[in-house]
Amino acid sequence: MVPVNLISTPNNVKIENSATMEFSGTSLQDEFARFLSWWVGELNSLIPESARSFFKRKSSSLLVDVLDNEIRIGRFRGETYDTLEQFNLSDINNPKANNTVDPKKLLGAHKHGSGHVTFRLPRSRAMVRTLTGRPQAMESNLDEALFFELERLTPFLPEEIWYDFHVCGRDQEAGTIDIQIAMIPKTTTDELLSLANSWGLDVERLDLVDETFSSFNVNFLKRTQRILPSKLEPINRILRLVAFGLFLLVVIFPLLNQFKTITHLSEIKGLEMAQANEAITIQNQIDAIIAENHFLAEAKKFRPPFVVILEELTRILPDDTWLVRMQLNGSEVKITGYSRAASKLIEVINNSHIFQDVKPASSFVRDAKLDRERFKMTFTVNSSDGGQG
Repeated sequence: MVPVNLISTPNNVKIENSATMEFSGTSLQDEFARFLSWWVGELNSLIPESARSFFKRKSSSLLVDVLDNEIRIGRFRGETYDTLEQFNLSDINNPKANNTVDPKKLLGAHKHGSGHVTFRLPRSRAMVRTLTGRPQAMESNLDEALFFELERLTPFLPEEIWYDFHVCGRDQEAGTIDIQIAMIPKTTTDELLSLANSWGLDVERLDLVDETFSSFNVNFLKRTQRILPSKLEPINRILRLVAFGLFLLVVIFPLLNQFKTITHLSEIKGLEMAQANEAITIQNQIDAIIAENHFLAEAKKFRPPFVVILEELTRILPDDTWLVRMQLNGSEVKITGYSRAASKLIEVINNSHIFQDVKPASSFVRDAKLDRERFKMTFTVNSSDGGQG
């Protein structure tokens, strides 16, 4: 058994006691409904009574009234309500009850055609409010306008109730309308629909019923709090796109800019590295040239100029002495020549301020033809004075 908790009417909510009320979106729909009812009635009058009764029996919707403690099943045959079954809620699938009831089998024996049924709650279980003096301009969009007033009209949040309404009065001079709105908690409708589903029923209407078994012709399944979100869905999509765009602006674009900056800096760094490597290469070449020049300068510094040595020898050697060869190897000088007294040349060369360590490289040999002594001598050049002329 599925429990059904029906809500009581709050004390602070005004309950309208009108016997009947027709709920629809606009007065034009009301007029059309009345015309259609009259037209169908005229057509029915042309059909034989036996045929009318047969079609009424086949076409009337099965009514399931969920009362305080019992379930009543019936349908209208013409203008007369016919009670088909009635049982207590406590008897449903209860093996301990005297007359246990299987609603699924019981309803299956009475429903026909598509199997659609109308569930009805007692009129006293609904909250009905009358809104007076509302602008006629809001009539074209009553669903949304009333949705925002539900929280003020009831002790529930808008998403916690289901509702239906109709325009019950007009003041053309003032440009206002009066609206009746009926409301029931969503928890009640959910439990009723769950109950109908367990019985294998397809509920097409959720209505109210009064003490005379008459329906109020409302349908809480037609207008629910789910209407407004469906109308706002395009706006929600736009807002999601805007949010996604803001996400791109706040997160993605700065990252892209940073990536571009890093890429640009990497290119600059690569260019600067190439330039730095080129500069290092040039600097190494310069250092090599400087080192080479420095080597030559140092070599020149420690190696006396050949001309200075030759000039000094010309100055100090006697006139009867001449040289046939002179070799310069670093600071060492080798000379070969002829002189009348070759042995005296050792002392002469030693007395020079730029020569030192004079040694004969071979014995002196007298040449009879030249009447001179052939000599070979070696000596070194004083590095501190070799470069001075």
